Amino acid sequence: FGDHKSYQTDDFREGFSKSFPMIDVYICSVSKFKDFDMLPKYARTELKALKVESLREQKRCLYGLLAYALKNTFSIDYNPKQFSKNKQGKPLLKDYYVSFSHTNDLVCVAVSRHNVGADIEELKEHSVLDPVKTRILFEGETADSLEDVLSLWTKKEAIYKLDDEIEKYIPSKIDTNAYKTRTATVEHDGKMFSLSIAADNVSNVNFM
Repeated sequence: FGDHKSYQTDDFREGFSKSFPMIDVYICSVSKFKDFDMLPKYARTELKALKVESLREQKRCLYGLLAYALKNTFSIDYNPKQFSKNKQGKPLLKDYYVSFSHTNDLVCVAVSRHNVGADIEELKEHSVLDPVKTRILFEGETADSLEDVLSLWTKKEAIYKLDDEIEKYIPSKIDTNAYKTRTATVEHDGKMFSLSIAADNVSNVNFM
């Protein structure tokens, strides 16, 4: 019928995602969806409060990428009216879990049938590494390089987005060893980024 899809594949993928935790993580340049305007009501309110245009573009891109992710992963149409958010600002959608993150030129959206947290940060040279380490390290954690510190930071951010019981983000009070996480390095436009995912099961994470 000229429709390039397989309903058998969609049915299998849907059943598989329910029985075995699957997390699809989408990453793209802000320019891809910077003009996307189908935003939930709460997001439109937040957009009006932002004074920096680059942040508004990142916010719009997040929802544009989310629409793409939901269609590609679950074959469902994005509907901004179906979204709400929790106290941490995490988007809520019935039967599905979503986590957002953005930094400079990149945005990241993680989608799953199971709870998930995601965070992406650019790897920049930092001249005050030791004070940063003191601020974020939990007892027993170590970080010997800037890459280690950034990996820990993104893990803690992802854990905070995952765990609704954490009321306030205080990095030094989050023990990364008590959670399951996965970290990847992303290269974009000559820059390096650290991307971390936190979930009950991180063995089946697909990066798009």
